[in-house]
Amino acid sequence: MQHEADLVIVGGGLVGMLTALEAQRAGLDVCLVDKNFSKSGDHAPSVLVSMGIPGVVNPIFNYSLKQWAALAESVDEPIGLNRNGVGFVSLSEVQTNQFEGVANTKAEFTLLKTPEDMAKALNVPQVGNIHSLLMESDGFHIYSSMTHDALRRDLVKGGARVFGSDAVAELLIDNEKVVGIKTKDDEIRAKHVALCAGAWTGKLLKQFGLNLPMRPARSHRIELSVTGEMPKQPLMYLLREGNILIRPMRNGRVLVVYTGLSDDNQATWSTHVDHPTVKGVVSAVARILPALANAKVQEVEASPLAVTPDMLPYLGRVASMEGLYVAAGMNSQTFMYAPAVAKSVALLVKGEAPEIDLTPFSPDRYILKDLTAQAAAAAANGDDQESEVEAALRAELEGLDPAEIERQIAASIAERKARYEAGNLKDQGQKLVDKDGHVEYAKVKDDTTAGE
Repeated sequence: MQHEADLVIVGGGLVGMLTALEAQRAGLDVCLVDKNFSKSGDHAPSVLVSMGIPGVVNPIFNYSLKQWAALAESVDEPIGLNRNGVGFVSLSEVQTNQFEGVANTKAEFTLLKTPEDMAKALNVPQVGNIHSLLMESDGFHIYSSMTHDALRRDLVKGGARVFGSDAVAELLIDNEKVVGIKTKDDEIRAKHVALCAGAWTGKLLKQFGLNLPMRPARSHRIELSVTGEMPKQPLMYLLREGNILIRPMRNGRVLVVYTGLSDDNQATWSTHVDHPTVKGVVSAVARILPALANAKVQEVEASPLAVTPDMLPYLGRVASMEGLYVAAGMNSQTFMYAPAVAKSVALLVKGEAPEIDLTPFSPDRYILKDLTAQAAAAAANGDDQESEVEAALRAELEGLDPAEIERQIAASIAERKARYEAGNLKDQGQKLVDKDGHVEYAKVKDDTTAGE
């Protein structure tokens, strides 16, 4: 069956739903498509804190904070917003010294060091083996299932068409312009298409040779039943390998989420539960709060997250494809970024300038690199294809001074050619990882179960 719309959004998660809501409020006819639209629960990490946010992303984070407050007022049903503050747990003197630096420079943070002060702040009889507790008064959390349900009903009430349990098979292209999407049963023609589908976004772009690199980081969500008193505030325990979140649930249980962004054991698209990791996480949280010492595991889920090489989201237009927009790769920070991301995409579709400078987050930052890599491969192999790739690069850089275009092309090809000659990219078992501005090559597990 064929349908028509102003905008079709691929991905029914938080980013997709908020984008649909913003576009709908801007007067656009919206279709939302997702293969698992009906599946959402109280499992997603949903804490909003400024701690650890890369400086370049601060405009997105700050704008999202204002948007969350506005959403709470404008959506007909409660979205589960809780402003109880958030605590960061330190189990070492080194981390406490780091926390002290934060508390001394930011008014919204308070550092507590005595067990009595920490227990009082959390309103619990006692705390465990905690060296210190850094409280962020402006931090808050969201009950994600309430948020999803409220947004979904608001969208339908406003007239958005929702295609649930429907996987997008391909994007429809006509003369380098996106004109819609195709699923197994439907074809939706649209003036604009926004890809908000995590790792699936990259797979769809590969349809026409565009590379949007994302690596996997498996997250574990553990529901515990407890009998003791628990704090109302969420707690974060920051580890080198990832983060542990502890927060209350509406059903009376406690949700523990381990997001292993730098954990080699979680570098997989698999949804299989890593039981040794779960056991270690449960043991770790029991040391933080005595009420969790005898907690019973009631439910465990594993879900892969899409992580970008530079830990920045992909957000904006795809320059080489008219009418195509990307909002993906949230790096486990979906709730922190989603409102600002959604508003920005809706403004772009309307032909208006976003309030945030999207330049650092452009999806073309890696699409362009991929084209230069193709050019380098051609140059290293002595192929005649180099001129074709150069033409593609010039198209990407159109609008710059001609001399600058030639300089960038020459520099990019020289850099990539050197890497090819060194053999760095010829090992198919390696993936490109960008850490602190340095390019490295790290082994990444590739399970047969693909995540989205």
